[in-house]
Amino acid sequence: MQSKYVRMVCILLLGSLFQSCSTTDTTINQKMAANDNVALGLAYLNEGNKVKAKEKLLFALEESPNNPLVLDSMAYFWEVTQNVALASAFYQKAYDIAPNDGAALNNYAVFLCKHGQEKKAETLFLKAVHLQNYVHTAKAYENAGVCALKAGESAKAKEYFTKALVN
Repeated sequence: MQSKYVRMVCILLLGSLFQSCSTTDTTINQKMAANDNVALGLAYLNEGNKVKAKEKLLFALEESPNNPLVLDSMAYFWEVTQNVALASAFYQKAYDIAPNDGAALNNYAVFLCKHGQEKKAETLFLKAVHLQNYVHTAKAYENAGVCALKAGESAKAKEYFTKALVN
């Protein structure tokens, strides 16, 4: 799961680099700085340096407090450091701000499934796969299948795994 965040951040950073060529708006610069700090924070987290990871992610949050990527990354940090309450709050806030962000939906749903909320997770997985701009539908279906297995619903899991193969 960590590599998923690192890849997502790298793609966003490349996009922000191209944006910086066309504008120097303060808001864009803050968002770029936040994205850079998210990338650094997740890299530090991946290396096991939780102190530096938290520092960079808090900088990102300060720079762009309503950025779903920042909120999602903070949630992931809190999840990894086993602070379930804060992880849940940040995933929920990312969802509230961007209810049609497929990545935020999928990540929140994975979290919910891990914490015994399989039905709510399933709803979010299915919402993600039906978004036209979300390209990782196969992964969301796969995650829904894993969650269905966890809930003891093998027929539903098989259905989702089959859809994951097709998408």
